[in-house]
Amino acid sequence: MKRNINKITFICAVAIMSSSCHFLEVEKIGRSDIESFFESEESVEAAVTGCMDILNGLVDDYMILYPEICGDLVVMNASESGMWSYIYNFDLSESYNTTPIGFVWNDAYELVLNACEIIDYAPQVKKSYPNAAAMIDRQVAHAHYLRAIATFYLALCYSQHYSYTADASHLGVILMSSFPNLNAELRRSDAADTYKFIISDLKKAYELYDDDRAPDPHFPSRAAVQALLARVYLYMEDYDNAVACATDVIDNYDFSLTPRDGYFDMFTTVSSRGRESIFRLNGYGENSTIGKAFDYQTYMLLPSEKLKSVFEEDAISGAPDVRKSLISYDGKPNSMGCSMKYTILEQVSDKDKAIDLFVSRLSEMYLIRAEALARLNRDLQTAAADVAIIRSRATGLAADACRPALDAGAILEAVSRERVKEFYHEGHRLFDITRRRENLERDASTTSTVRSMTYPNDDFIFPIPGIEVEANKAIQPNPNNETQR
Repeated sequence: MKRNINKITFICAVAIMSSSCHFLEVEKIGRSDIESFFESEESVEAAVTGCMDILNGLVDDYMILYPEICGDLVVMNASESGMWSYIYNFDLSESYNTTPIGFVWNDAYELVLNACEIIDYAPQVKKSYPNAAAMIDRQVAHAHYLRAIATFYLALCYSQHYSYTADASHLGVILMSSFPNLNAELRRSDAADTYKFIISDLKKAYELYDDDRAPDPHFPSRAAVQALLARVYLYMEDYDNAVACATDVIDNYDFSLTPRDGYFDMFTTVSSRGRESIFRLNGYGENSTIGKAFDYQTYMLLPSEKLKSVFEEDAISGAPDVRKSLISYDGKPNSMGCSMKYTILEQVSDKDKAIDLFVSRLSEMYLIRAEALARLNRDLQTAAADVAIIRSRATGLAADACRPALDAGAILEAVSRERVKEFYHEGHRLFDITRRRENLERDASTTSTVRSMTYPNDDFIFPIPGIEVEANKAIQPNPNNETQR
């Protein structure tokens, strides 16, 4: 099944970062060149497609691997000596500019600033092409969503979780609402303002989208906005809004959980994707970094014993959990098993073996709502039912047989375990650990020099890249930066 998407990388005045400057100290193309690029409605669409390409690379290269490698659900091949081995061992130096420490900063701000250009220049295109107003508004909505998710990723990687301080007064990230003057002093906002900015962008995107779900789940939509807002609110511990957004996605859009007999195929085929995808990146024709990391023949990462033990401890006789089938492959003679979430087993051409990475899917909405309701100690019937829906899909048992006790603590424990089984190796784990203020505890199978880390910990986030600290005299470093102002 061939699926294609035009890959036109839009490079604005700040899209290229060299090894000797920070993300704004780059060769200036000039405003007139940017203005000449935005000369038609097609140019706005091409710019968004280029931004989608940047997002795909950001997620595929870093935003799944980082929180999983720094978590407790993978074991790294002992022979691995590449850049991820530094991250796995929490060897986090600001000088490692050519590792994820520098690359996430670079790529996320590339996305932010390209989105800013679209937001800044699209209105003048709309004036010139009023008949294309609806299409241009949708592209601007995409740009707001893309700027929001890039800022959110930056906050997750370089700032402690939202409730790290009682009033979220700790450092967040540099916020970009438009292309800044190159002489501007760029300082980090606090976490409270960082998350306000993310929410504002998402709400603006929501306003600009029409009422219909996007026909192609490979692009953001109003439902994707609500899904990301549900996650952001959950991380902020704003549980009322998390419930509201998750409920909106569950009730008001045309999504349904992939049936149990299609769950394995949802990840391992390109022709059976199901109706669970809210927003899923298009990997057609891409050489997937994460696919190589989890490849069952040349693996860098394997499922940890801790992950396997969760399935074993929760096992129900006669009702095997379908999600466990994705941590084994019969042809792989390895007692550790292997992760199959990024392996296409369907017999199609190499180019068609697209690994489409989930950004948001429906199962997350059920577990967000269940957790938020339990933390509010409200409507525990709905919370328990949400957990039961996920368990029932996984085991094939009736939902009534899968309900946790109607107790907030029991539901929270159930959600915690279901999130492990449902989202392992999908880029959630470290962020779940830190937002819950938990210690990192890896099992004895770990090949890392770091077996455990106590919360709170400065190394639960990256240092600000040294190249930025050196070039941007206004930037405030993190505690684990060697360079301090």
